[in-house]
Amino acid sequence: MALPPRMVRFRQFLLGVTALAHGPFAITVAQVARQALGVSGGAAAAIATIATGASLGLYWRRMDEVLDDRPLTTAHRQLLSLPYFVHWFACFVGTVLTILALLTQAILSIFRNIPAVLSLEAIRNIHLVALVIGVWGVYPGRLRFSVREREVILKGLPKAFDGYRIAQLSDIHIGGLTPKSQGLRWTRAAVEAGADLVVVTGDSVTNGTLFHQDIAEVLEPLARSKPRDGVVYSMGNHDYFNDGQPLRDLLTEAGIAVLRNTGRTISRGNAEIYLAAIDDVYTGKADLDATFAGRPSGSDGPLFTVFLAHDPKLWDGGRKRNANLTLSGHTHGGQIAFPFFARTLSLSAIAHRHHLGFYRDRLENGGEGVLYVHPGLGTTGPPVRIGVPAEVTILVLRCAD
Repeated sequence: MALPPRMVRFRQFLLGVTALAHGPFAITVAQVARQALGVSGGAAAAIATIATGASLGLYWRRMDEVLDDRPLTTAHRQLLSLPYFVHWFACFVGTVLTILALLTQAILSIFRNIPAVLSLEAIRNIHLVALVIGVWGVYPGRLRFSVREREVILKGLPKAFDGYRIAQLSDIHIGGLTPKSQGLRWTRAAVEAGADLVVVTGDSVTNGTLFHQDIAEVLEPLARSKPRDGVVYSMGNHDYFNDGQPLRDLLTEAGIAVLRNTGRTISRGNAEIYLAAIDDVYTGKADLDATFAGRPSGSDGPLFTVFLAHDPKLWDGGRKRNANLTLSGHTHGGQIAFPFFARTLSLSAIAHRHHLGFYRDRLENGGEGVLYVHPGLGTTGPPVRIGVPAEVTILVLRCAD
């Protein structure tokens, strides 16, 4: 697949950064060669140089797998791709930890009689610790997930909808590194949890169209379980990587409603709420005005509205149109965060104003709007999760009054 120039430059930039991050790895290889093989310093340096070059060559191949998603055999995924990403992630973690250790050592040396630099043995040990962290992030950290039930107190929610259950899945990213078998674990868990409505807030695709059929088969059990108000899908940016039409057709055949810049009413007795879903903003398909154009009004103004928007940056536009509850994804919570502090110390906190969990702000009509940003289930880029566990979210709506 020919990549656009911007992506080519980004890939080259990543290669450069990856090469720099191999510093602690090279030191570790040289240290192990000297101690285990008893070779001279020059020979150990040569071995480290060869190992680093081989690693960077493998990185280029692994990037091909990420950018041009394709089916992988189980053996290829488990014995080559995932172990390499353990190593790759460990290089970055080891570099960050080494820099922090160097700074700490330099500061301590001012007040204590200790060297201002780290020993090579210390750098090696730091890299070994980083390898352990990498193993955790690529295997149990990435694969484990929970079913989390979260109550949401909402002003203006009709009393007939108190206790209403919405199962939200997002960013499953089925592909070579996240196979159909993993996706089926998530959808089966959602079915077992039970919900009145199931929503999938986009990005089931990693890249291309090769896994569209697998995605439909992953999501079909949601439709077969026949939740009272159905299964609704809103498109994300990755869903349009190459062509989104085949995915939409397959999901519709599976009994899943793909809503694009439109909505529908949901009734409980004489009470109604409005469910709206917007199309992808990155491909220019999002239309906020069209999304809310069909919303009916009640005696007190527009119906209470649940708004599905893959990218949380659309929340501001939804609030201006009095969307009471907005459900988003897209950020994955950064995938990598400091454990227990994912809201403040994560990669997504740097890039996104609203990136994980609940947020509240005023609506145009003076009411209160709530945003929930789902942490995602799959991964993009490096197949790793640290500090941001995947989850199937069950939102239980509660009246504030």
